[in-house]
Amino acid sequence: MFEPDIDATIRRWSGDCEIVGVKLERDYLHREMARILGRPDLHLPPQVDLSTDAGKSWMALLRSIIEQLKSDESLWGNPLVADQLSGALTSSFILAAMPDDADPTGGARPRIIKRVLDRVHDDPSLPWTSADMAEVAGVSVRRLQEGFQEYLGICPRDYLLDLRLARIHEELSAGSGRNLSVTDVALKWGITHTGRFSAAYKRKYGVAPSATLRS
Repeated sequence: MFEPDIDATIRRWSGDCEIVGVKLERDYLHREMARILGRPDLHLPPQVDLSTDAGKSWMALLRSIIEQLKSDESLWGNPLVADQLSGALTSSFILAAMPDDADPTGGARPRIIKRVLDRVHDDPSLPWTSADMAEVAGVSVRRLQEGFQEYLGICPRDYLLDLRLARIHEELSAGSGRNLSVTDVALKWGITHTGRFSAAYKRKYGVAPSATLRS
């Protein structure tokens, strides 16, 4: 598993250099590398350049999760949230660390994309990661992302978010008069970042989730 420790996160500044310490359990990391890249024989390079676009994206994700957990450490006590956050951090780190030519698998075909969609629609509340979806498809994460963009015009993460928003909207719309909490409903459907969820919900439906619940 991914083992985050907020108190042990090292953040030192030396000129323009930020040093961040993150602990990844070795067996879990190797297993995720095999799933994401389709190559169990690959190993991480001795150094990872975080100045690349993928590296900067991973750092932004890490900072966001640290700030979220600092404001509400109980989130990590929820197994669904912990699995999803650890998977997202690990997958994005692997993609930032490994070169594109480490990915030997072929492109994702529509049949493979449909297989993933069927599984995700069965239960979007599961802590789906890109590696999970790629494993269902039988391709690497990069090929899965390319397939989603080519055939759906959206990345797997955004597709999953849109599906979860729809399920949450349905439940909130039917929940008027019931003792429901927007946060509880969001967590039930796999949402781990409530601030971003509220913004995404409002973009999609034009109102805040609380307004849907009250209507």
